Amino acid sequence: LALWAVRREPLGGRPLLASLGLGHRGPGFVGASLASIAMFASLSVCFFILPMVLLGGPETSAWHLGLMLGSAALIAMLVAPLAGRWSGRFGPERLCVLGAACAALGHLALIFTPLRAPLWQLTLPLVLIGAGTGLFLVPNRKLLLQDVPSHHQAMACALVGTLRLGGYALGFAIVASFMTLMQDRLEYVWDGRAGMVMPP
Repeated sequence: LALWAVRREPLGGRPLLASLGLGHRGPGFVGASLASIAMFASLSVCFFILPMVLLGGPETSAWHLGLMLGSAALIAMLVAPLAGRWSGRFGPERLCVLGAACAALGHLALIFTPLRAPLWQLTLPLVLIGAGTGLFLVPNRKLLLQDVPSHHQAMACALVGTLRLGGYALGFAIVASFMTLMQDRLEYVWDGRAGMVMPP
């Protein structure tokens, strides 16, 4: 449906991408848009899957879980202003790639981290994801807006927000689909653990 909308959009009376001045510079804008969608789709692992797994499996307290997730947000907030400075020195493309690589390494580290590991071992991958997100956000926004005329900046900013929400929605949809496919297996595992803990 999204691809159909993009193809049909230039045929309208007032096409959005053409009015933003992106007609002949579309590939760069499209690449930055897809990267933004992919980054925010991957964050659904942190904010959707990880809390469910930690609260249901090793029974991590809500306080500790909040500290873990808050550390990722705090690191992203601290790194983002630095990324704005570095993007002018090293180029926004390189920082976007570096940020995406850091986030990918953080997600990979989460896969190999045991659920009953100490709190600091579970927090380190989230810190890496937060750093990657902070390195990615500002340069990506710069790539999205650098070719937009000044009188269309507000429209482009709204489009950037739509891309981020679309990434979140895509990530949640993919995760929910996998969980639906694995629901029987997860219920079997959880029932087995409950039977081991509860007395007969």
